[in-house]
Amino acid sequence: MTVPTPETCSSLPGATLGSDLWISKVASLFRDAGVTPDRVAIEAEQGHRRARSTAIRLEEKYRRAEKKVEELRRAASEAARVETAWYYFRNRARRGTLFPVPRSGGNWAKIRREVIMRDLETCTRCGNRPIPGRIETRLEVDHIIPVSKGGSYLDQSNLVTLCRRCHVRKTTVDNATRPWGQP
Repeated sequence: MTVPTPETCSSLPGATLGSDLWISKVASLFRDAGVTPDRVAIEAEQGHRRARSTAIRLEEKYRRAEKKVEELRRAASEAARVETAWYYFRNRARRGTLFPVPRSGGNWAKIRREVIMRDLETCTRCGNRPIPGRIETRLEVDHIIPVSKGGSYLDQSNLVTLCRRCHVRKTTVDNATRPWGQP
């Protein structure tokens, strides 16, 4: 005989669910199947132990996975920092500005003003004058021979006044004529 199920127990003749007759017949079905209360308790305890050990193993796996994810996050973060630094220094080296000349000083501001006044506050390429509030017409001072190619930094004969648009165009041409990685 098999272990009783709710379906088999409810089909007992003359027994209503929960009555003494029903309980005694269910107990006899369990007894006939070799299932005793002690055995049920032992198997329940064993099932509990198996479930608990499985839960402990799964918790340990989860902790190890969390630790691995954290290590991978740290490694990815470090790799991103290294890659960013590499690109930064590579691009600075290509442009020849790895060790730029400082441009904030009283001499540069004074010489810049003198060069702009010398060129009559106009762009020497297109002849435009600055329009207040329009950044593309702002006047900038550019080195005719770039400092990275040996041009003098503060010599006024190596400086020229350009509007922003002409300065960007000239710098683009200067950079395009240089081989990659060359200052």
